[in-house]
Amino acid sequence: MVAEKHSATAKPIRLMSDALMAELGRTLIEAGKVTRPQIDDLNTRRALTGDNLDRLLVKESLVSENDVLHSLAALTGIPFTHIAEFSVDSKTAAKMPARAALSYRVMPVAFDAGSLTLATSTVPDSPTVDSVRMLLGCTVNWVLSTQSDVEQSLKYFYGLGAETVEYYYLFKIGFSTTLHHALCPYKIEHDGNTYTSAGDLINIENV
Repeated sequence: MVAEKHSATAKPIRLMSDALMAELGRTLIEAGKVTRPQIDDLNTRRALTGDNLDRLLVKESLVSENDVLHSLAALTGIPFTHIAEFSVDSKTAAKMPARAALSYRVMPVAFDAGSLTLATSTVPDSPTVDSVRMLLGCTVNWVLSTQSDVEQSLKYFYGLGAETVEYYYLFKIGFSTTLHHALCPYKIEHDGNTYTSAGDLINIENV
């Protein structure tokens, strides 16, 4: 069983687990947001699709994303807030490499006294929390935000990210190779185009 508590943040929080999703279902049933048959149906489909219950509830329009996130905030101890409530700037965004932010779908929103706060639209699991903490080498706090908040912020601050360049390179150019997936600088030249990364934003020259 995956541990649901973690000490990487300033305060203990519960992380993603089957037990958490089961409790989310019960909480929403008790609140009259969904019925037991609806939850049972989603759990059956969840086993087939691999999606977590929180995502399926929103995807199927059974419960609003705000209601799901409010419930998860109460269950996990991870605050639910809108990214607009933070004064996010490029220096804050630069605290996390673009490839990592895009891969984990998390947005740095505050940095204070050596502690970085990351916004995510779903409760992180234990491997994600451990990996991010090791990558950043600092205390990481988490907040829950809507998926649109996170995605719009990622697009605004990171622009054309590493994943986009990788897809462009592999599919549009059609050069058969696999890019190095490590979070490290790289430079690729092909057909007069130069692709470079400094571990943050991606630059495309002569495209």
